[in-house]
Amino acid sequence: MSVTYTTGEIAKLAGVSVRTVHYYDQRGILPLAI
Repeated sequence: MSVTYTTGEIAKLAGVSVRTVHYYDQRGILPLAI
């Protein structure tokens, strides 16, 4: 069983904005989900 998070949840956990999470994703900084 895997845990999934929304972009908003990830942003809140990381202390950044949703826009920042999207930026990191576009740049390939975030690891891919397996």
